[in-house]
Amino acid sequence: MIKHQAILENLHLFLEYAIQFAKDSGINDVNLSRIELAIEETIVNIINYSSTKNTTEIEMNCELRNSAVIIEVADNGTPFNPLEKEDPDISIPIEDREIGGLGIFLIKNIMDDVHYKRTDDHNILTLEKNI
Repeated sequence: MIKHQAILENLHLFLEYAIQFAKDSGINDVNLSRIELAIEETIVNIINYSSTKNTTEIEMNCELRNSAVIIEVADNGTPFNPLEKEDPDISIPIEDREIGGLGIFLIKNIMDDVHYKRTDDHNILTLEKNI
């Protein structure tokens, strides 16, 4: 488990923790890259949208369960379920699309499973990638 303040300077600490865990679990390079991208999008979204006055903390836990790397990211920021956000219409030219939403869309498409829950004043996003 790793826990740090939700600031951009700590992004690399979360990435290093999750990537090392995934490597130690035997995940292949393609899925390792997907995990890295999903973690980066998740942490940056928390920092940019959930964090309030530098009081938000992010906690990450990784585990291996049923041949899958499970990464749980929790924060005590503003309540937000990213899975409720409507997927962007990627058939529309990029210059005509609304800003935002591509990171969440990407996470949902590169991970094998993604869950959200709100517990004890914490957003908890669980990312799953099969080995």
